[in-house]
Amino acid sequence: MACYTVYKNKIKDNIQKLKQSFMAKNLDFELFYSVKTNFSKPVLSAVNGSGCRFEILSDFETLESQ
Repeated sequence: MACYTVYKNKIKDNIQKLKQSFMAKNLDFELFYSVKTNFSKPVLSAVNGSGCRFEILSDFETLESQ
């Protein structure tokens, strides 16, 4: 079985850097995370706490189905 290490602070930092790069250009934007990309609870928890929104296209991707 595979074992993955999730660095929640690194995820949050990367999201903040991305948001700051858009803000530095005075761009009007909304940042979304594709749940299909990685739907593990630790990753979703880090993204949720970063002010980023979720892109969910199917019932499989909803947080309730986790």
